[in-house]
Amino acid sequence: MGVKIKDLLNDVVHEISIKDLAYKTIAFDAYNLLHQFLASVRQYDGTPLMDSKGNLTGHLSGLFYRTVSLMEEGIRPVFVYDGKSPKWKEKTQKERMQKRKEAEMEYEHALELEDQELLKKLAPQKEHLTSAMINESKRLLSYMGVPYIDAPSEGEALASVLSRKNLVYAVASQDYDSLLFGSTRLVRNLSITGKRRIQGREIEIEPEMLVLEEIQQKLNLSREKLVWLGVLIGTDFNEGISGIGPKKAYKLVTKYDTFNELVEKEKINFAEGYDTILEIIDFYLNPEYVEVSIDALQLKKIDSENIVSFLCHEHDFSEERVRKALDKITKIPKGQKTLDDFF
Repeated sequence: MGVKIKDLLNDVVHEISIKDLAYKTIAFDAYNLLHQFLASVRQYDGTPLMDSKGNLTGHLSGLFYRTVSLMEEGIRPVFVYDGKSPKWKEKTQKERMQKRKEAEMEYEHALELEDQELLKKLAPQKEHLTSAMINESKRLLSYMGVPYIDAPSEGEALASVLSRKNLVYAVASQDYDSLLFGSTRLVRNLSITGKRRIQGREIEIEPEMLVLEEIQQKLNLSREKLVWLGVLIGTDFNEGISGIGPKKAYKLVTKYDTFNELVEKEKINFAEGYDTILEIIDFYLNPEYVEVSIDALQLKKIDSENIVSFLCHEHDFSEERVRKALDKITKIPKGQKTLDDFF
């Protein structure tokens, strides 16, 4: 879900080309990306991609082919995985689980009715990442020589700290939370760039970038006040306040010098309790961090044969298609630099 501050940021969104990110290290929120692939990489009728043993493979297909296309453009990807979820996220996780159960029930009903359109709509909603899928994705990245990091808590939080420390150029995610965590740059749409069919129309989706410093200047907000704004609207960790949207929240945070004053003067009551909200604010401002070396962020040699064995022999991918994809990042035309020269 993420914090819903999009309406305040329209004037500071930069449309960029994927080529603008060539030879830059980009940290991806791995769970965000894998969820996206699991939901979107499907057969035409909406049923998930599976191998002959019934294992879901959409997450692997999306991860492999999208990562190849990014590397082909010279982008240096780093994937950051979630660690232990903060205690405040339990409610969000329970709500997501309930929605999946409801989608599963509706899906079974649609099967009985043979309603293909409804089945296509509901299929992505009932899937969820498993620990096996997570481990498979890490195994694939290892064979591809692509670095990944296990965060102590939220992956997006650690990715944002890497950005603040200038270890990566930007964080790639569809959510805006990385801005609250202090990422210097957020790149959206990087995993879905290209032609996409939306509501029956084919459109070209380009990546877009937001720069935290520009956002703070436009809104005249410190990062601390940006976090206040987030918790008033609602985040993955708290409900937010009924009747307070982005614009009203912005007026409130610019009106007061301290969060305590804002809460007292406006008589705001958080469902989670004031002390919990203070903990959430501190979590955004000071997320858990593990030291990451420069070497840990570098691309390594690609193990093509293990990739083919894993994807094609274990999961029934087309060997011809996989090898063609690998050729794009392992065989560079004469006169051009190889990826190893840059990484």
